[in-house]
Amino acid sequence: MPLLISLSNLVSILLVVFAFFVFYKYPSLTSSPLQMATQDSSKSIYDYTVKDIQGNDVPLSNYKDKVLIIVNVASKCGLTEANYKELNVLYEKYKDQGLEILAFPCNQFAWQEPGTNEEIQETVCTRFKAEFPVFDKVEVNGKNTAPLFKFLKSEKGGLLLDAIKWNFTKFLVNKEGKVVERYGPRTSPLQFEEDIKKLLALDTPQLVSYYVLFLRLYMLKFNLGYYCGSYIYTCVVLQGFLRQNPFQSTKSCHNFNFSISYVALEL
Repeated sequence: MPLLISLSNLVSILLVVFAFFVFYKYPSLTSSPLQMATQDSSKSIYDYTVKDIQGNDVPLSNYKDKVLIIVNVASKCGLTEANYKELNVLYEKYKDQGLEILAFPCNQFAWQEPGTNEEIQETVCTRFKAEFPVFDKVEVNGKNTAPLFKFLKSEKGGLLLDAIKWNFTKFLVNKEGKVVERYGPRTSPLQFEEDIKKLLALDTPQLVSYYVLFLRLYMLKFNLGYYCGSYIYTCVVLQGFLRQNPFQSTKSCHNFNFSISYVALEL
């Protein structure tokens, strides 16, 4: 029995070592598409500077370690009220956990953002009760496209064309400044809440993955121990029958199978 227990402990240790080796050597095996975006490009939104609605320069590196929603907005669009309402819900719910929303007014789609920066700010704050920052009006398509939006579109193209199709196209950016997803105007903010939650939790998934892999390997060990024990038990019983001494053989096999099961359960 001591030998069997020692062997079981050795197997458990080897499984743990193997799990850590796999995660460090091949991290992509356990990375989701959202996580893998952190490794794909050397450039990030932190390389860009934009202007706030008062005309002041704002380096986007100010938002390091934040999950961002970057969206082109308009005040007179049919999608305006619903999008602002849901963006407000997300911001209120997750701002203390690291979410920021960066809104960029744009007048390129049916001239639905015609006001001055002052008028836009008044509308956004008073009518739509937005607490997240609103920036200087920009163009998102054409020869005068803002550099930030050129980058966003190059990182996540749209359906058929990379051009932004309408107001309220949303880009989701992770804590490393990488663009991980793009959502069309008809995708409401709450529809991708789960993606936001995953990015906000990116400081813990590696440990969780270690734990999950270890459990899977441990259960594999348990199953192997169980089936090996059952197989050996059956073989010994059959051998006992062949020797025409079934009682003694069965008794021995019970003891042996118990030992194998004990090994399988031993951590």
